[in-house]
Amino acid sequence: MKLAALALLAGCSRFYGLDPPELRADSSRGDDARADAAPDPSLCPSSYTLVDGQSRYRLSANKARWVVAALTCASDGPTGPTYTHLVVIGNDTERAFVHSLDGTSRWIGLSDRLSETQFRWNTNEPVNGYPSLTSVAWGANEPSGGPDENCVALNDTGSFIDASCDVEDPFVCECDGYADDAGRYTP
Repeated sequence: MKLAALALLAGCSRFYGLDPPELRADSSRGDDARADAAPDPSLCPSSYTLVDGQSRYRLSANKARWVVAALTCASDGPTGPTYTHLVVIGNDTERAFVHSLDGTSRWIGLSDRLSETQFRWNTNEPVNGYPSLTSVAWGANEPSGGPDENCVALNDTGSFIDASCDVEDPFVCECDGYADDAGRYTP
């Protein structure tokens, strides 16, 4: 009984911000970074004005190839404890939110550039395997591209589609507690 009460109190204190942040190893920096992905809004670039849950987002005004989009988002800074990167969509709720921002097809931080049909996000954010290859998040007959379509966009209907990484599309950047990791998508 006492253990259950302590667990409940620990959860409440975390909710009210009384617990110290947990640390996780960040291989891209070689030191520790905040594990909870809730950025201090004052640390995100001012252009990241769209908020949902623990993340802030920005829609690109320009079109770019997928790798250029990834580099553009990552270079928005800052360098910790918050980071910027192509958006990582962790579940259907976040997918619906990102789609609702403007309904335009946009690059997201998912690709199978390293190994065909093994889609990986561009950060180490835990997403519990989302989306599986059989998920309803994928559009009809997607992913479909084979070795020529290795980058993923959220299309105008709110579904994931794989496409050629050389297509120039607008993109969505995210600011949270997870750093871009080019090793997850650079062959």
